[in-house]
Amino acid sequence: MAECMFEILSVFEIHCHLIARVRHLNRDGSERCMEDYAWQGRQWFQHKRQVNGSGEMLMDDGDVAPSRLLDDGDSEQYLPEGREWAMQTVPHMDDSSILDTIRSCHHRHAQGYNGCNDNVPFKPSQQDRDGCSGLVAHFQHLVGNYDYDDI
Repeated sequence: MAECMFEILSVFEIHCHLIARVRHLNRDGSERCMEDYAWQGRQWFQHKRQVNGSGEMLMDDGDVAPSRLLDDGDSEQYLPEGREWAMQTVPHMDDSSILDTIRSCHHRHAQGYNGCNDNVPFKPSQQDRDGCSGLVAHFQHLVGNYDYDDI
């Protein structure tokens, strides 16, 4: 039987952090605690490298990056001078980055804190300031998400 473990109540910004406010539930459905999870706004600018269907990394012109043979017999891809890696257009964070973090915390502790902390001690960089609103918008669809545990 699947039982609800947590619900994401809201996603918003505090001090250049993406905040996911989560209600954790006990197995009987009663509220265990409320907890805030925070990610720095700079995460918006971190992207994974693009790869083709074979898993080969691509360069900025769309071509597969060349490979070279290493001393141990393995090969590695490298960037020729003047080239850049092709990067994905979405941040490296995805739904699982958030949900897996919350799931891990849910299973690790029996109680969080009841309440929320809007005084995140952090000296934001310009990237945090510039990226946070993008992260918040990107993950707004998680609001109302319930997570279930099969027991």
